[in-house]
Amino acid sequence: VAPLFASLLPPAAARAVASVAAKCGAQAQGCAARARAATKFAKLQLAEAGLPGSLAAVDEAGGFPEVAWRRVAEVQEVGGDWALKSALADADRKAAHVMDLLGDIQRKVDEAAAGAPPKFQAEIDHFTKLYTSARSTDATHRSNSLASPAFEGGLKLLALSRRALDGLLPRKDLLDDAPPTQAKAKPVAAELSALAALLAEREALLQRLEAHVGQVTGDQASLARRLTARAGGQGGGQGSSGAFGSFSLTECVPGGRSRASPELESVLAELAHGVDELAGLVDASVLERQPLQLARVLELNQEFVEAKRRDGIASQRAQTVQRVEGAVRDFHAALAKIKDGVAFYGELASKLSRLKQTVQDHAYAQSMASEEQSHHASRRSALETSALVESDAALARRLAEELQMDEPPPPNYPAGSPFD
Repeated sequence: VAPLFASLLPPAAARAVASVAAKCGAQAQGCAARARAATKFAKLQLAEAGLPGSLAAVDEAGGFPEVAWRRVAEVQEVGGDWALKSALADADRKAAHVMDLLGDIQRKVDEAAAGAPPKFQAEIDHFTKLYTSARSTDATHRSNSLASPAFEGGLKLLALSRRALDGLLPRKDLLDDAPPTQAKAKPVAAELSALAALLAEREALLQRLEAHVGQVTGDQASLARRLTARAGGQGGGQGSSGAFGSFSLTECVPGGRSRASPELESVLAELAHGVDELAGLVDASVLERQPLQLARVLELNQEFVEAKRRDGIASQRAQTVQRVEGAVRDFHAALAKIKDGVAFYGELASKLSRLKQTVQDHAYAQSMASEEQSHHASRRSALETSALVESDAALARRLAEELQMDEPPPPNYPAGSPFD
């Protein structure tokens, strides 16, 4: 049976592990951030160059490019123009709910008058400012973007069928002897595929790096099991001296203190070295391989662009495809912005609901306090009235007694008199 605390590391070992884990974790995070930024940069460069859409546009036999059509089909599947209108209506409903909450809270605070803490009004003003700013942003986005002729024209393109999009692409005259662009497109496509493979390889390296770092940054129980396995232990847990399998995790030093053992330091160094190697491969991909590969793509693409410029039909086809792809990007950007607004109003409503409950609780507490004060005042008045009545009654009794003492005694007639 394994000891009760077999999954816990001795303090000295835990400190050594935490130090290496912090270093490896920071190294991996920085590496991943550089890789993500490099990938984003590459995609922006390709988008500015019209890639890969412009390559597919020169293929006349296939009609509208398949890759571009799939993007259009995705827009149609989510609802296209209807999806935008539905999201806008949702945003308006949530914004109206926020406005109603603000009005309710303001009325309750006004009813409380001087009894309401100043912080209530400050919070109302703050939330009102946020709401007003968001609605102003909404209005600007709708008037400048959603209502623009270019955006509306793009939505019409995205509503077309595959056959209709095919019809938008001009056909090459068979008698036209302008230099073909297909020959220039093939090298660009090949180098573009190589760049895509590089990015996929780097993503796989990042996943391996994350898994490797997890071997150090995981919980102590998992680390204890891994150390046991690495030491060749077969289910033998940690003893009281901090021993795992065939080696100890700590050793004593002069002064009665303990530190990580050389064996543990070696294991941690091995894990850290693995992180170094993987991070080095990722950084080489970012700093060396990607710039060269991206430069080759853009250089060949420039030759392809020049060929398209001499080939009027190919240029027109590329412009049409790029216009449709631009409409797809604008649609997704607009829908994302509207949904962000919906989420914002939902969060604002949640905060206002909590504020409303707080104001109601305060008003209820004030009401109960007022009723209690009124009750005490009524009771005090009743007691005072009762005391006054009792005092008057006592005074009356004293007066009556005094009057009885002042009356003359009855006459004492002799016995046998007529008045006896």
